[in-house]
Amino acid sequence: MKIVLMVQAVSDGCKECIPKWVYRGGGLCEATPGFEHPKFPNRVFKLQKALYGLKQAPRAWYERLTKFLVDQGFQIGSVDKTLFLLKHGKDFLIVQIYVDDIIFGGSSHALCSKFSEQMSSEQTPQGTFVHQSKYTRDLLRKFEMADVSPQMTPMSTSTAFDADEDGKEVDQKLYRGMIRSLLYLTAMRPDIYLCTRFQASPRESHRTAVKRILRHMKFTLEFGLWYSADRDYD
Repeated sequence: MKIVLMVQAVSDGCKECIPKWVYRGGGLCEATPGFEHPKFPNRVFKLQKALYGLKQAPRAWYERLTKFLVDQGFQIGSVDKTLFLLKHGKDFLIVQIYVDDIIFGGSSHALCSKFSEQMSSEQTPQGTFVHQSKYTRDLLRKFEMADVSPQMTPMSTSTAFDADEDGKEVDQKLYRGMIRSLLYLTAMRPDIYLCTRFQASPRESHRTAVKRILRHMKFTLEFGLWYSADRDYD
């Protein structure tokens, strides 16, 4: 996704779309557990399309969409199989899919004209600034930390961060929820990638460290990533 954002900043164009009836668009070509008939074990009920709730549905949709894109001349990414590239002369178009979300950007403004994604963005002729300020505010309210004092640094340099086996245990569900919420922020804030360890048996010291990161997020609420337009694609 960051590659698409970079392309969008340089070319001044990106677009996002959400297809209708995503999972019902994928054909179902295999038996679904629970539909076997005891008297006719070799027969199954015929279900024409995959439905929401079936574990096969996401795969069926991905395969159908992939076939369509490949038929249009797109190449599948060698590392990220949800990234597709179409070359047209000197121009190109990048398509990134995530379940039922599709964003794409290209080197030509004619290829895409609108940028809309879950994360906030502010686009100017100089580039694009992507941030998650609203998500951060919601996160602080969720964990009842909206009124805490901001912290300039995410972690104390004097803190010995280890398993702390003798420390007081804390609510694992709450701690993991805080970690998952912070991991979502690392997409735009790689500087806070910390505290993802010790989830099996978190201690009070670990929760204190996570809370300090949240206090730091309040201090750096408007931080994000800047994609400058004054650069080429190299």
